[in-house]
Amino acid sequence: MMALMKEVEMFVLERDVALIMCGDFNSDPASSVYEFLAEGCINNSRSELEGAENAVYLPDIGNIVHNIDMASVMSTVQKTEPAFTNYTTNCKGTLDYIWYTPSRVKVMACTAIPEEKDLLEFGESLPNAMYPSDHLMICCDVALSPMGAPVTRGANGGGSNAIANSVSGMLGGVRKAAGANLTRVTGVKTGRGVGGVR
Repeated sequence: MMALMKEVEMFVLERDVALIMCGDFNSDPASSVYEFLAEGCINNSRSELEGAENAVYLPDIGNIVHNIDMASVMSTVQKTEPAFTNYTTNCKGTLDYIWYTPSRVKVMACTAIPEEKDLLEFGESLPNAMYPSDHLMICCDVALSPMGAPVTRGANGGGSNAIANSVSGMLGGVRKAAGANLTRVTGVKTGRGVGGVR
């Protein structure tokens, strides 16, 4: 994860562009991976990092850092991560995230995660007849600011065609957000659910 973030950091910061990073991170919100992505560093008193076997493989905790201001879509919109995005007999928890840079991306909306009682109508775990994967799809609509212009409220002007063209094939439909200096992208997804990108 650290090597990936260093590459992403160089690309994003050198070009001053928006970042959307989504997928199954195999890490719950209490994990050091989540802390690293959200905070840019890891607290050196984390219990999962203790032990001689970890000391052999991990660099100095003080060197596990990145400088990208990132936030989780679900945490931003719902003020907390969902109770689960993965629901099997062995694992019920949140493992899937859509991370973004708040300075360049504005979250317009996100999907609701089904309640546990609704999942259990179709079986004791996922996948089942209604949900074809052990991961639930999370999806959001976002608005991207033009390169070099941070997301602001009440901005005037048009969206950036360069951004629209670069993300339209990857993320789904793109349209200008009315009255805003933003480009709106619909359909940023993660998970193996219907329509999900995996």
